[in-house]
Amino acid sequence: MNLGNKLFLENKWQQAIYQYEKIIHTELASAIIYYQLSQCYRNINNSEKSFQIMQTGIKNHPTNAQLHFDLIINLCYSGCNQEAIASAEKACQLIPNDYTFKILKYLTVPTIYEDESEILPYRQRYIQGLEKLIKETSLSTPKECQNTLAATSRLTNFYLSYQANNDVDLQSQYGQLLHQIMAANFPQWFAPLSMQKLQHQEKIRKNRLFDDQVCVRGVEFFI
Repeated sequence: MNLGNKLFLENKWQQAIYQYEKIIHTELASAIIYYQLSQCYRNINNSEKSFQIMQTGIKNHPTNAQLHFDLIINLCYSGCNQEAIASAEKACQLIPNDYTFKILKYLTVPTIYEDESEILPYRQRYIQGLEKLIKETSLSTPKECQNTLAATSRLTNFYLSYQANNDVDLQSQYGQLLHQIMAANFPQWFAPLSMQKLQHQEKIRKNRLFDDQVCVRGVEFFI
């Protein structure tokens, strides 16, 4: 195992594979060994074997979040969208308290579409999924707040824009969800700011930044 890890760190993928393959059929086959072995196969462009190793790792370590996450993300990147969604649903069942997999379950969209007809079904699924995600999001305990914050820091809805539609409403809904998550985790930054009370007939002082004004070629600048 130590030799396999050393070879892995040295990017000697084939040699590391040889060592790791000896381990995965023993009690020493930890989740990290499955993860690193899958990475070795990916680095030699054998995605099929990489996925197979991750799935075996999940079978033996069903609650390991790293294996689930890596499998789902790489299925997405490989264009295996339905498999990625199915894997996210499975992860939600096995690790129900990890908000990361709830996001992946509801909001996964393809990075590439085979043709234009694929867009609408995935868009409708995203719209319904976002609605469910918002309804199912709980921020009532510190643990839930931290969980949602960690999950949203790992993922974005960047690929929604690849559908080439008007996303203003959907982005607004998702943004509001993020706003609630951030406010729950950092309430001190969301408290209203109080204005200092003015004395009788006292004027609000201008910011020094705007005291002087210059114009260059018809464009106003404040200095």
